[in-house]
Amino acid sequence: MNKHNIQLQSVTFQLDPLTDKPTHCQIDMQSFKHNNHQLSTIILQRNNLNTIICPVLALWTYRQMRGTIPGALIAFPNGTAISRSYFNSHLQRALLWTGLDTHRYKSHSFRIAAATHKALLGFSDEEIRIMGRWHSNAFQKYIRIPILEL
Repeated sequence: MNKHNIQLQSVTFQLDPLTDKPTHCQIDMQSFKHNNHQLSTIILQRNNLNTIICPVLALWTYRQMRGTIPGALIAFPNGTAISRSYFNSHLQRALLWTGLDTHRYKSHSFRIAAATHKALLGFSDEEIRIMGRWHSNAFQKYIRIPILEL
């Protein structure tokens, strides 16, 4: 077991009392690379503009399908955590299936997307640094804001 895996019980949802659907998701990370002792919390907000790509609704649906076996959040049906190599190989297969360039996208692309998304939403450098658990301004090289050319 990888001590850095997010555990099922570390993910909580705030539900809208009218729809019983999540409005927010909180992920408490007990341990992560470069820090084994400090709790880090990530809060995701529901994307009401495009629910098809909403990470909160996707995680909500996955968690309902995953079941309640304690252990790693991202796991096989028996509760065994999915390894990084398994994730990477299946990400590559999914990219091939969709016709996307497998050389342009890796598992690290999710960190790039998160930093870019927060920058586009107007989050400050400090907020992005905390969210991504960066101790320097290295995150700035991940932000990929398209430039409009007129």
